[in-house]
Formats: sequence, C-alpha cells, structure tokens
Amino acid sequence: MRLSVIAAGIFVLFTGLTFAEDKVAKPTGKWEKSAGDFKITFEFKKEDKVTMTVTNDGGGCVIESKATYEKNKVSCVVESWTNKGTFPVEKEKGYKFSFEYTGTGDGKKYTLKNFSADDVSDQARELIEGDYSPFKGD
Repeated sequence: MRLSVIAAGIFVLFTGLTFAEDKVAKPTGKWEKSAGDFKITFEFKKEDKVTMTVTNDGGGCVIESKATYEKNKVSCVVESWTNKGTFPVEKEKGYKFSFEYTGTGDGKKYTLKNFSADDVSDQARELIEGDYSPFKGD
C-alpha cells in the first residue's frame, strides 16, 4: 500500500513537471532597438499577434503577423505589410519568418537571434537580431 502511494506521488510529480515545461512563456509588450539609421520595434499583442515596425530616414514598414510560440521560438505568418516612404522591401500576405528570443527575466531586455526568412540578406538579419529594450516612445 505504501509503495503504491509513493509511486502515485512520483507519477503526479513528474506529470506536473512535464506540463509546467510544456507551458510557453510568450514575450509581451513592445520592444525596440536602434541599429545605425534604423529603429526596429516588436509589439507582442494578445491573440498571438506580432507587429514589427522598421523605420529609417527614407521610410519604413509595418508588418502585422499571426504568431505561434514554441519554447523560445516565435514563428510568424504575415497578415499585412505596409510600406512608408521609399522603403525598398515588400512581402506578400502569407510570407513567413521566425526568430528565437531570450529575456533577462526582469523585463529589461530581450535578445532576438536566429532570424530566419526567405530572401533576407545577412545585412538585414544583422539589423534585426540583437538586444531589445522596453519601448520608450517615439
């Protein structure tokens, strides 16, 4: 009897740990970074929406996406892409991109890495990847 209770307790303990590990800690809020003449923001919204905004002297773009989360990876499918000014890049609805992120746990920094998408130059990837701070405003 005692062995059965111990076995049941161990089962519940490990099952609970498995469920806790499966829960994904999604990034939240709005984050920004500057890279040269570019300012990049990511806003993580409710209902698994992500808005990425890129601006520079010649214009920029606003990318609205549907996101799915898996551990520390975000996979996005573009729902709309709006260019401003003379921004030279435009992608269609359905375009996909993904990235990995880590946070400091204190809400002061997110690091975005391993940005992946078709037709993205190394230069663009370097601009997007890096350390993001909480958004302070325009």
